[in-house]
Amino acid sequence: MIRSLLVLLLVALSAVPTASAQPEPTVRALRLDDGRAFVYHTDLFPPGSGFHVYRDGERLTPDPVYPPRDAAELQTLLGDSLFAELSGALARREADRVGADTVRALTPYDAFILLRADPIAGLTYTFLEPDLARALGRLYVDSNPPGGRVTYRFAEVDALGRTTGRDVASTLRLERSDLRRPDRLEYEQNDQIVELTWRYPRNRSGDARDFAIAFDVFRLENDGGRTRLNRRPLLRNALEDRHLFFYEPEPGEQTIRLAVRARDVAQQAGPMSEALTVELVDQIAPGVPPVVNAQVVGEGRVVVRWQAPPDADVAGYRVYRHISLTGDDDPERLHRGLIGAATRTFVDSSAVVGTTFYRVQAEDEAGNVGALSAAARSSW
Repeated sequence: MIRSLLVLLLVALSAVPTASAQPEPTVRALRLDDGRAFVYHTDLFPPGSGFHVYRDGERLTPDPVYPPRDAAELQTLLGDSLFAELSGALARREADRVGADTVRALTPYDAFILLRADPIAGLTYTFLEPDLARALGRLYVDSNPPGGRVTYRFAEVDALGRTTGRDVASTLRLERSDLRRPDRLEYEQNDQIVELTWRYPRNRSGDARDFAIAFDVFRLENDGGRTRLNRRPLLRNALEDRHLFFYEPEPGEQTIRLAVRARDVAQQAGPMSEALTVELVDQIAPGVPPVVNAQVVGEGRVVVRWQAPPDADVAGYRVYRHISLTGDDDPERLHRGLIGAATRTFVDSSAVVGTTFYRVQAEDEAGNVGALSAAARSSW
C-alpha cells in the first residue's frame, strides 16, 4: 500500500507520469507565496556522501550539504517531538506491512535507517514533512529564485567534498501551487462512525502546478473556530478524485459541521471546502438487562423482575416467554407496546404448567433494540 501511494505521490510531484514502482530520480520545485522556492530531489545519495546545489550553473551552497550520519544527529535536527512522532508512524507502517496485530516500537536506529535508506518510507515522509526533508538533505530552500524557467542540479560529493560525477537535475518553470477547493462532501453513518467523502481533481497528466499532497479535515465550532480531526496528514491519491476519512464523534454530539482543505508539500493550505452538516443518529443498541428473575406468585401467575442496563436512553422493555432454555423455540411476546423505562417488573398472568423461561429486551429512544437477556427459569 505504501509503495503504491509513493508512486501516486511522485506522479503528483512530477511533470511526467510514471508507472514504475520506483521512478527515476528527479528534481521538482515549488514557488511559495512568500517568494522562496522549495527545491526537492528524489535521489538516495549513498551514506557518507553529500551534495552541492546549482541553479543555472551557479553554485548556491558554499559548503557541501551532508545528511545526518546517525540517529542521534537526525533526532537533534528534528527535535525529540517530531522524531518520536515519525518513529511511531513508521512503527505502525511496519506493523501494517507484515500484518502484525501489535505495533512494535522502533529503536532510534531503526527509524533512522527507514527514513534515510528506505526508498518508500523515506520519500513518503520527506514530502509530508518539510523539516524532515531538509534534515535528510532532500529539500533545498532557494531564498531568492528567479522568474521564468530555471535549471536546478544536485551534484554529489564524497566525504572529502570531491565531486563524484553523479547528479540529478531538472529544468522547470517555478510555479505556485494550484490548490483547489475540495467539493461534493458527503457522509454515511455506520453505528457511531461517520464516513466522510469528498472530491478533489485527479492529476493523471502530471500537472506541474499540482503539488497537493494531503488533506486536513476540520470540525467547525459554533464560536467560529475549527478543530483539526486528523492527527496525521491524510495522504492524497493523485490518480483518484474521491477521498475518504472516518470520524468517531465525541459522546453527546448530535449535529456537527465538517470541512476539508488540501495542503501542498510546503504545508501551504488551500481554500476550505463548503461546510457539510452531519446529523448524527444513534445507532448503538442498548445493553442487556444484567439480572432477570422469575417467581411464581400464584396459580398461572409469574412475576418477572430485572435490572436496567447502564444506558441512559432506554425507552422501555419487552418481556418474552420460552419453553426452551436455549431459546431455540419461537419466543412469545407477552404484551403489546413497550413496558416503560421506569418499570422493572411484569406479571405473566397466563403462565403454563411446567418449566418456562423468561427473557427481557431493552429498546432505546432512537428505536435501537438490544439483545435478549439471559433466561430466568420458572416452574409450577
